[in-house]
Amino acid sequence: MYKRIKLELNEKLIGKSLTDAHRHGLYDIGKVENMENLSVEQWSRYDKFIDYQRKTKKLYDIELLNELKEWIEYSRNENLGVILDTSAKHASRDLKKIYQNYKIRNYHLIKWNKIEQINDKNIPHFIVLPDERLLSNKIISNIISISNRYPTIKFTMHCLESQNQKNVALKKFNMSTIEWLNKHNFLNERLFLVHINEVSRKDIYLIRQNNVNIILCPLMRKPLSYKNPEIPLDLNIYFGTDAPLISKNRSLIDAAIHQAIVWIKHGMNFNEVIEITSNALTKNI
Repeated sequence: MYKRIKLELNEKLIGKSLTDAHRHGLYDIGKVENMENLSVEQWSRYDKFIDYQRKTKKLYDIELLNELKEWIEYSRNENLGVILDTSAKHASRDLKKIYQNYKIRNYHLIKWNKIEQINDKNIPHFIVLPDERLLSNKIISNIISISNRYPTIKFTMHCLESQNQKNVALKKFNMSTIEWLNKHNFLNERLFLVHINEVSRKDIYLIRQNNVNIILCPLMRKPLSYKNPEIPLDLNIYFGTDAPLISKNRSLIDAAIHQAIVWIKHGMNFNEVIEITSNALTKNI
């Protein structure tokens, strides 16, 4: 099935630029000893992974370029016209310079805790919101104020990425993250939710009703063994990849094919899946 999907998809992608809507970080599980024996939920508590995170956050110039080389190779081979680096964890000037040198465009981002830097002459494409662990009434109030003042700004947020994150939301908000965002009238077409591995059917209904965008990282979904509903085709879907964390495979197309296989196994129409998958890879943000 993989070969058939790739063949059909390649026909759809001829002459088009791809959009990786979630090129997250530089971490490669293959570079951290014994990581393959840990569950995703254990990573943030594993000393060697924490040390590796600290190291990658301090990379600049040539060191950062060397760490990015394999990403860049995939980006160029797959004709990635845009990278949206939602991690915001690395030197943004260096990343932007490297991407531009290799003719890979990168959106201007700003983190939620630096919105005071926004003004009429410095309007970012995206504001990166915190996930469930830091999200609060005060933060969402500030974000809504900025949203009202600058109607062109879009927002991206890691949301319900794992069972742990879902539990954090239930404990803090007494409801899912998506229900909480809806309560604050912040579910709309300017919001891009990353992962949503632990959505419920009610969450999916709210996403659909409010035209919210979702960014799937299919190769990240697999090891989390999520038990919630499969993502329907009629949502506004984009693809991204956290793949080096899992499989060392940086290919955005491979990630999309993996999700297409899952959809088809759930009984969805082959031709419709190919159409949705190609659109999710190529439509502009």
